[in-house]
Amino acid sequence: MTDIGTILTYLQNRWAQTTPGTAGIIFKEGWFDALFPYSPQITLTDMASQVNKNFNSSGSVTAFYRPMYVANVWVQIPQGESGTYESQIAENMRKEIARVFRTGFPTYGGSLTPFKLVLPLDDGKVRNDPNMIPVVVRYELTLVGVKQNE
Repeated sequence: MTDIGTILTYLQNRWAQTTPGTAGIIFKEGWFDALFPYSPQITLTDMASQVNKNFNSSGSVTAFYRPMYVANVWVQIPQGESGTYESQIAENMRKEIARVFRTGFPTYGGSLTPFKLVLPLDDGKVRNDPNMIPVVVRYELTLVGVKQNE
């Protein structure tokens, strides 16, 4: 399974179903899916990764990869509505994502490269465009992972 698949599965399995207005959320890789217009969506996108290389005491090189991901929250506002309710749903989803990852993402290993997710870098940014049709409220959170290879 890819890192994105692992992160999405982890998020989906730990999602509090009591979060108001978030029943029937679609979790997927990529971007907003217009096939599910009025379903709240959470998408995860891979970004460029930073690489740091360090020499250890034995003279070999240890590489630390910091994969970055963007988690987007999407809630479409029905035509003619003010969007107050949808904005609150998006805010609740953003808070729930932060809660899930702040409680700790387990490191996995075995045949896979060890991976540990670091806290979101921010509390999320509102990225919606009111001039776009349909109007969609979008929050963006940046997630940073840590991988170590020797």
